[in-house]
Amino acid sequence: ITRGWSRAEVRPWNDSTIGAQLRLVRGSSGFLATCAERLTADDVGPVHSPALFPSMAAAYRRAGFAEIASLRVMEHQLAATGSPDSSAESDTDWDHIVRIDDSSFEPFWRLGRHGLEEAKAATRQSTVITAGSEGNIKGFAIVGAEYGVSYLQRLAVEPEARGRGLGRLLVERAKGWAWGNRARVMMLNVKVDAEAARSLYASAGFADTGSSLLLMRWSEPGAY
Repeated sequence: ITRGWSRAEVRPWNDSTIGAQLRLVRGSSGFLATCAERLTADDVGPVHSPALFPSMAAAYRRAGFAEIASLRVMEHQLAATGSPDSSAESDTDWDHIVRIDDSSFEPFWRLGRHGLEEAKAATRQSTVITAGSEGNIKGFAIVGAEYGVSYLQRLAVEPEARGRGLGRLLVERAKGWAWGNRARVMMLNVKVDAEAARSLYASAGFADTGSSLLLMRWSEPGAY
């Protein structure tokens, strides 16, 4: 969506939930509110923001968005751990990856095909790491890196395959890939109430940074 210099990007929220994600590329909170109003008038369903640092949330709040969830940011210094591993990625079986993601998350928190591909494309370097045998993938991790920082964008293990150490294996392989691609710190975000995931990441050396990302939903025009 464009209006003069202003620009916003919109995509379906995911393949399981009606709604849209609206990302402000440039422009005012007034433009953002106009975009949300337009999408609502087109009956796309609830309009959500991407995950935002609090400093970025102000424009959304002025446009009429309200916080609905908080994600904690965790990080891990890779210099003392992580074994170099820059193995090449094979062709990604996106259909299988999407099925694992769908089975691992409640409908609202699924990424869908578009969101998963978007996560992989978010950094200059990225890969999809899988766990399980060929043709029988049980889990995956999407990890990227740029400018010395790595991002664990997504990690999922099929419910029936949990408890076998696959999640930890994927984290360690992601750390090794990041180290091999010259990243020295890895970052991720996780739902505040996702105790099992937070425990996994803590056991793998990740620490809570004290920072949060906010997820917001448009409700009504704000005072812009």
